[in-house]
Amino acid sequence: MELYKEFSFDTDLDDDETDRRNDCILPRLSFDQKLVAHRSNRLGHTFGQINFSYQSSKYIRSNDETLLSLPNKFLSNNGKYNSIFDCINSYIRIGIIQSYENSCQMLDISIDSQLRALLPSNNINIMNRSFSFNDIRAFATAMEANLESLTLSSVGLTTRSMNVLCQGLNKCINLSFLDLSFNKLDKQGFEILVDRINQLTSLTFLSLADCGIRDSYGQCIGDLCRHKTLTEINLSGNEFEEMACIFIGNALTDNKSLTCLNLNWNLIRSFASIALFRGFEVNTTLTDFDVSWSNLGYDGSVALRRILAMNKFLQYLNISNCNIDWSCAKLIGEGLQKNSVLHTLNLAFNPLTTHGVQHIIQSIDNPKSGLSTLDISGTAVFSGTVRLAEKIASERHFIMKFDIEIPVPDMIGRQIVTKADSVRTIIQQIDEKHWRPLDYFRFLNSKRKLKAASHNNSQHLADESDQPLTLKYDGIDEFFFLIKIFIKFLLLEV
Repeated sequence: MELYKEFSFDTDLDDDETDRRNDCILPRLSFDQKLVAHRSNRLGHTFGQINFSYQSSKYIRSNDETLLSLPNKFLSNNGKYNSIFDCINSYIRIGIIQSYENSCQMLDISIDSQLRALLPSNNINIMNRSFSFNDIRAFATAMEANLESLTLSSVGLTTRSMNVLCQGLNKCINLSFLDLSFNKLDKQGFEILVDRINQLTSLTFLSLADCGIRDSYGQCIGDLCRHKTLTEINLSGNEFEEMACIFIGNALTDNKSLTCLNLNWNLIRSFASIALFRGFEVNTTLTDFDVSWSNLGYDGSVALRRILAMNKFLQYLNISNCNIDWSCAKLIGEGLQKNSVLHTLNLAFNPLTTHGVQHIIQSIDNPKSGLSTLDISGTAVFSGTVRLAEKIASERHFIMKFDIEIPVPDMIGRQIVTKADSVRTIIQQIDEKHWRPLDYFRFLNSKRKLKAASHNNSQHLADESDQPLTLKYDGIDEFFFLIKIFIKFLLLEV
């Protein structure tokens, strides 16, 4: 209270709360926000009445999809170093740790002590951890060029976190190993990742297993297989169908570095396998291929027969659990007869039957074959086939893995012996001798005495050069038999 000429006035100037300042810093609009407000005012005639909700700087930092801008790192260790390399390594180590700590402080998240200890190393392996968006952002901000191997398996990556992680990968110029398996990727996140991977010139291994990559992602799948330095790609456990196999097959025709490709546990069926195997016809680098747990079937086996006969570089082939029966095994055996490069063939857990295994073993029983390991686990083998495999093993290095030996072959796949068709046999003999049918009939009856045609039949022959020669045989039954053969021959020719 204030007193002035015996009058009291309450001006609150002497209160303690007056000395306290509650500053409220109002947000300043960025240029883009000002431009949006200006356009909205012109279109809506609001005359500057547009409102922008207040967002604190901490909230903006925690929801931005870019790396954090940190102050320059400095070396806080004043100790002595043995060499300049120790000084540089210590500087990098301290700088990475400080970057991670400052990022966590700016994003208002707790510091993960285990992740903090892993960051300075060249190889980082993190599996089965649930990372939030800000955790990935702090981690990506602290990544440096020293990183050579990175595994983030089953960490819950999303499209936003993948965008931030790819920005951090841009700094890893020495990265050669990248494993992002068991992270569900949508089409946008996959496109961002493929675009970043194509810029990593030191990457040699990539694993995107069980990432939910669908067949509709299209061209990006083929672009991934066209990488210039990748030697091993693991794309197992996804949802590849015919479209994806078309792009992968086309990419294999151009790829000159890929040596190992894993496509098991995909939705590769008959027509998809045909499109996929077309790339092997001209590929000269791929030596290891895994397409197990697919449904190749008969159509895929036909395409595989052509590849085994043509390709001269494939050494390891895994087609286990691919629904290959005894008829498909016969086709694969025909391709193995002309193959001399394949070393290991995995046909485990296929319905081959004993006759299908017999076709495979007979096809590699030649000096040209180079197959050294045959895996037919889950299949019973006939004792005669086992003896043949032992004979091959005595001549060269050969191992066959199977379940059990049985003394009696299966009924399924047994070749039924049918009576030979006499007419087809005659036609085959005529073709081999290059005879006319009439000459063949004359040859059959050359030892018999032929009599001239009757006078009544000769009257109908105006010109012997224009009319066919009609013969009369002693045995009327033989004559009708030959006529019957001739008619069947004409019908078969038609």
